[in-house]
Amino acid sequence: MITVQYSRPKTPDRNEIGYIAEEIDSLGLTNLIHYDVEGLPDDVKYDRMVLYLVEIIKMHEKRFSKLESQFSNLKSKHESLMQNQRRGESDHSGLEK
Repeated sequence: MITVQYSRPKTPDRNEIGYIAEEIDSLGLTNLIHYDVEGLPDDVKYDRMVLYLVEIIKMHEKRFSKLESQFSNLKSKHESLMQNQRRGESDHSGLEK
């Protein structure tokens, strides 16, 4: 997503930063957009953006927790396999002579 730096006509010496309304609209986040009289994206409703971001963070947290659990399980299985392999190698070490 592209951000832009701009100034408003009433405060030309004050630079601001923001998102392009058309890009937010193209993501399907129409509840975050003000539309002009022709129905075209005109402005971003920044005051509502936090609500969406909090929900996205919640979804990512659930996904991260699930991946963390899967990683932990795989790590335990790997450690168990490595221990079994070491035991097998030590059991056969006396047979090689």
